Amino acid sequence: MDRKGENTSIIVLIVVVILFGVISALLVFNVKDNYIDGLLKFITRQSDVGSYEENCTLLVTTADNFEANAEDVFSLTLQYDVKDITYFSLFFDSGWGAINSNAWYLEWWKVTCTGTSGEKELMRYTNGHWIEDKTMFGKTENQGYDTDLGCGKAVKVTTKTGDQWWSGTDGDVYLCYMRERPPSGS
Repeated sequence: MDRKGENTSIIVLIVVVILFGVISALLVFNVKDNYIDGLLKFITRQSDVGSYEENCTLLVTTADNFEANAEDVFSLTLQYDVKDITYFSLFFDSGWGAINSNAWYLEWWKVTCTGTSGEKELMRYTNGHWIEDKTMFGKTENQGYDTDLGCGKAVKVTTKTGDQWWSGTDGDVYLCYMRERPPSGS
């Protein structure tokens, strides 16, 4: 092999290595926002608790939550009394990392509370489809709004993950809620 062919081979090898590195970084860190933040989250698996609406609470998860064909129940204490909350919704964040799923198949979810007259279903949202990453969904009016059910600030959130292939997730799911009715048209 002559000198020119040897130089060309080295250049091709360098380009291939650089492309492999860039593609790997895009796949692993999902370079959307900030590469350094993505790297730190990948290493430490921090959730973005403070970066969403003021009234969103992380459903504390363990490794076996949100598995395919499973119901998960979470007990939460909200910032406000249940009677003052007008709307509930969920927010899904698949997180960062090489093996996090970017979608979650949710059959349904509901919010309940236990008050003076027993357990009351505040809302139920039937979903039955895939939820994409960084999605707020299921905004539903609280059926206990403006009624003192004796629940205080304690609620239970129940989710039912579908039984489709890869339907579960290791991502973060937040219960979001509004204390006042939104202006008309929003």
